[in-house]
Amino acid sequence: MSSTPSDVQKRERDGDSSTPSNHPLGVLGDLTRDTHFWFEDGNVVLVSQNIGFKVYQGLLASQSPVFQDLFASASHAEETYEGSPVVRLCDTPECLRYLLPYLLPTKCLPIPTDISMDKEDQYTQLSVLILLADKYQIESVAQQAIECLKTVFTDSFDRWDARPEADGLHARADSQPSTSHRLRAINAVHLARITDTPSVLPLALYHCALLGDKVADGWTRDDGTVQRLSAGHLERAMGGYKHLCEKREGFLDSLFRASPSAECRTQILCGELLQILREQGVGVYYETPALLDRPSGWTFRMPLCQPCTRELEAREKAQRRDLWKKLPDIFDLTEEVKVWGA
Repeated sequence: MSSTPSDVQKRERDGDSSTPSNHPLGVLGDLTRDTHFWFEDGNVVLVSQNIGFKVYQGLLASQSPVFQDLFASASHAEETYEGSPVVRLCDTPECLRYLLPYLLPTKCLPIPTDISMDKEDQYTQLSVLILLADKYQIESVAQQAIECLKTVFTDSFDRWDARPEADGLHARADSQPSTSHRLRAINAVHLARITDTPSVLPLALYHCALLGDKVADGWTRDDGTVQRLSAGHLERAMGGYKHLCEKREGFLDSLFRASPSAECRTQILCGELLQILREQGVGVYYETPALLDRPSGWTFRMPLCQPCTRELEAREKAQRRDLWKKLPDIFDLTEEVKVWGA
């Protein structure tokens, strides 16, 4: 699927429009009919660039007050196509193809809840649905899509820790989240702002912070447009990065400077292994202070005895849970995020 085009960026409250485009198409006879959304018995033609979508006024108007207003204006318009009124839109054809299946379903089409930020096509679709549902005031789609966003950028530590890629950062080099993966969090911050969903912000800003200085460059889409954090959120991301860096030493000490388990039968060996692990951890976490990611991919390859391994696992999970609770404070969000899950 295509990346989110810039045309669907949230309109400013006093600007960008859900009104028809005034750009001349030329001869409507040159219109290309969309292969999926051209119903012969439709009664309105939505035009995006040179693509036409012949759909049903009543179905769209009943779900979107913005479409209702557009169709009311179009009913007196001179421009028609094969007898149907024409409504020109600023949104790209690709964006409309994301949205229309949920308004004109030919089969049951719930928004999937297992979307992952590391799957670009899935995340792109979710982002477009939120932006267009907000733009056209389609509450049913907006609510579903926002709930999905809240599962991707969750406020629950247990949900975060149970995700399939929980070991991703430190498990092995080929499974590390890419910069493009992290950069999508910039878009998530934008979505949280326009939909007033502050619970998304702590985890989204955590991902932004792990970009380091690159976060200031913004997220460049395939069409060349760049989306950046607001000045306030950029300051929070950079401040959060500093806090995470400051916590590295204490985090590593709590994990690896503990004594071997009382049940350990190889105290000297396990003590030496814990020290080696701490030295390795300095390199791992100084490269990227991703303290919320499970370190098991590199720590538990060491031949610690079972009692020492169990206690190390318990310590690292407790450390990460404690850090999770502090995310709103780390990113200066305590005024916005009143309730934050543990």
